[in-house]
Amino acid sequence: MLYTMTSTLPAQHGGRTKSLLSRIAMIEKHLGYATTILTTNYDAAYDRIVQTFREKNILSETTRIENVYEWLSGNRLFDEQVSDVTPREIEGLRAVESDVNTVRYYEDETYVLYRKYHEKSDRLSFEDFMSPASKKKVERWQYNDNGRLHRKIRYSPRTHKKIHEQFYDQEGRIYCEKHYEEQKSNKLISIQTYQHERPVHTFQTEKDLFLHYFNHRLTDGDIVFNDARLLDWPLLHCQARTKNILVFHNSHLELNQQRIKKSYQIALEGSARVSKYLVLTTHQKDEIQARFTIPDDQFAVIPHSIEPVEIDRTHVEDQFCFIGRFGKQKQLEHLLRSYAIFKRSGHPTKLALYGADEDGQLALMKQMMYLLNIEEDVLIHDFTSTPDQVFASSRASLLTSRFEGFGLTVMESINVGCPVIAYDVRYGPREIIENGQNGYLVPEGDVTGFAEKMVDIVERPLTHVQTKPTLYQTKGIENYRNLLNWLHTE
Repeated sequence: MLYTMTSTLPAQHGGRTKSLLSRIAMIEKHLGYATTILTTNYDAAYDRIVQTFREKNILSETTRIENVYEWLSGNRLFDEQVSDVTPREIEGLRAVESDVNTVRYYEDETYVLYRKYHEKSDRLSFEDFMSPASKKKVERWQYNDNGRLHRKIRYSPRTHKKIHEQFYDQEGRIYCEKHYEEQKSNKLISIQTYQHERPVHTFQTEKDLFLHYFNHRLTDGDIVFNDARLLDWPLLHCQARTKNILVFHNSHLELNQQRIKKSYQIALEGSARVSKYLVLTTHQKDEIQARFTIPDDQFAVIPHSIEPVEIDRTHVEDQFCFIGRFGKQKQLEHLLRSYAIFKRSGHPTKLALYGADEDGQLALMKQMMYLLNIEEDVLIHDFTSTPDQVFASSRASLLTSRFEGFGLTVMESINVGCPVIAYDVRYGPREIIENGQNGYLVPEGDVTGFAEKMVDIVERPLTHVQTKPTLYQTKGIENYRNLLNWLHTE
């Protein structure tokens, strides 16, 4: 069997999820291997997410997706045929509708219950039971898309932190519960699983639960691509003698570039159970080997690949763009400072930013835009599901990250003819960008030099922006064929 492990499979996703889904599709379409995806986070909407992926042809009908909580429930989490409605009136309580989807309930003048309904329906999304003493919620009951109860969360009356969760299947039977410390750390204390509403297994950590899951799902000889560092420990301690490929999507180094990230230590120190480390660049492979005694034949260097497309640059707008998370790693303060310097050249070119806030960076970005007096020229958008269209209509895309695993957006931008200006950081940009041909590499932190390249792009556009042949999908297919052939003969 061929498996891919990932902690989460979100509906809106970035580079890691996008690349693993592309890998699965390519291996299935061109090499004939069907994949089962094992996920470990809790999401009551997984059935809807998977259906959306299939409708968008992101996943084929032959790719199976399984979740540890679905498995714990005995595959009784999702039932599209069942839909429950909950009347909005409750006897003895006064209902006050805040809007079409929310209702507050009062006993006399005391606020006791808050309900949120799914959009334009009488199917509950969640309800909060309020404490008259603290005015805080003491319990939250959550309902799935069909209006069925799937989880209860209890909160500490002292600290108001989550202290207890109970998980229910479609028939309303408990199959799992979790207990948490009520202190500031809110650490998970224990996990109890149930069968037929009787307790069967107890675990101290989620990783212990995942190990139990893998021990029941994996068998000797299975090929497992693991894309999430969270799952390295349970995979490498699994009883089955699986052929493990640990896929690195990001840098293994801390921000200071001196220490190994804690999340990567298990992977790099557990090489005895690793068949291959799949890294995206030779640069990263070399730096890992400088610190760990891992031989060349335990690495597979396979960069992301892409299918070349016909380039249409007839509707380029006067704008630069950035697509990605608004997180600390992306160093968007560098991008804004460079853009402010660029504006001194007198060009009216706008800056369009697409992404989602992370670590509260969006507020800091807006503050910096105000201080730099570029508020009117920077356009902030939500996450986009059509990055190719944004790239194709921009003068250039920009990247000022502190580090990357590869820089997938760099490759996607160049593939539609949009040049890239990027910091020359670990890892990826130097293996994608041919300086002066399909973009520019700038030393990390050189804000002024970055701005100068923005001016160059406007005044002297690069006219033959193309993807390097080593990144063509045909090369990617060849790389994965060689890897799978090697694994089958190992």
